Amino acid sequence: MFLSSNRSARRMFPMDVRGTVTLLALFLTAPAALQSAEFPAELVEFEPYAENPIFGGAGPGHWDAKIRERGWVRREADGYSMWYTGYDGNKGTIKLLGYATSSDGLHWTRFPGNPLVADHWVEDMMVLKRGPTYYMVAEGRSDIAQWLTSTDKLHWERRGSLDVRHTDGRPITTGPYGTPTLWHEHGVWYLFYERGDRGVFSFHPGDVAAV
Repeated sequence: MFLSSNRSARRMFPMDVRGTVTLLALFLTAPAALQSAEFPAELVEFEPYAENPIFGGAGPGHWDAKIRERGWVRREADGYSMWYTGYDGNKGTIKLLGYATSSDGLHWTRFPGNPLVADHWVEDMMVLKRGPTYYMVAEGRSDIAQWLTSTDKLHWERRGSLDVRHTDGRPITTGPYGTPTLWHEHGVWYLFYERGDRGVFSFHPGDVAAV
């Protein structure tokens, strides 16, 4: 994981470098003049953090010798939480879910009970919280999107693959559909995903139970 910063940086903002590492950017709320711009400076003008990387694989002999794909960072009252994907370094081996915490977003401590999910492939995840429940959407084996839930950020229950359909109710064609991202606004759930790295698609389930 590498960090980039805006010169007026103060807050964490998660970004994604597909297939490699998670990039964290720091930014401040833009001045009024910048807020009216189409692309505010704090979203597009960055410089590398001098002490990169701030998080990486644990090295040979560890379950997370290497990390890959998108990780996800949330800031809450108790500090920063990060979910990430670790594996032993061999391309074909199972990719597992890890967890780390930080008080400042720069110095991270791995959870001693990692991996959180030891029997199922979880990578390229994102996490959204509604009420007491954390919703995770992630890729499983063969880039098949799935969802999991938790109430404590550590114990996750797999709910199955995401059932994505065309507007006429037909299931989408067989094949990979990954990099899932949930969005909830005005009481409505939205899902964004990609197919074969060719583009971004959207799905509007309306109710999370439909996901």
